[in-house]
Amino acid sequence: MHSDTSERLLQYLKTSAVNRTEIPYAEIYKFFVPNPGSGAVWDTFEEVCNRLAEPKDAIYGALLAKADTSLPGEGFFDIYKNVRRASYLEVTYGESLQANQLSLEQKKMITQMERERVHQHAVSTREKSIHIFDANDELAEILSEVRRRGIAGISGGRIETREKIRALRDFADSSGFDSLESSSTYNHPDTELAFPYDSTKYTRAYALKLVLVAYEKANDIPQGSQVIG
Repeated sequence: MHSDTSERLLQYLKTSAVNRTEIPYAEIYKFFVPNPGSGAVWDTFEEVCNRLAEPKDAIYGALLAKADTSLPGEGFFDIYKNVRRASYLEVTYGESLQANQLSLEQKKMITQMERERVHQHAVSTREKSIHIFDANDELAEILSEVRRRGIAGISGGRIETREKIRALRDFADSSGFDSLESSSTYNHPDTELAFPYDSTKYTRAYALKLVLVAYEKANDIPQGSQVIG
């Protein structure tokens, strides 16, 4: 399958997981034009899910939602039974039921638990992967990171950081990156932490949260000690 299709699908799944958004089955087919057939579509979907996480860590297929129940199909419950057997048996009161024997309430319980696991996995992965640049780093590198990941951090002296943000906005405007936004927060009177982000992928509040966590982890700062400006 074309790598661009896989990458777009991967980013869609990650964003949906972070935002706790259910994914109708029909949405997956929109990534495949022309349609290569159901087998190829779902083979690619499974491959992308496994790139995001091993099933033992998070089953991203839990995000799928059928039109009538808002729940994933039986294949998801088979995977859940295999990798989370103890949890599965707890829901079924010790009975090793097949997926098609589960009640609607049991399916809802399992799905809710796994969607929360997927959300937490997606959030923690984004927090770890956000790159905090120095204010003196190359402008093109920062813009490339924001285009690729949707977000970045810039830390340095207040004057240098603000100049970098202004230059970044000008560069983005000239290259047609209309959805780039930026804001900042402070951790010291002489230091600024800015965060350019793609507004189609993040809200300001969520971008701020992610950058603060990444900055605190990178600098061994107690979480929550930053002063928001």
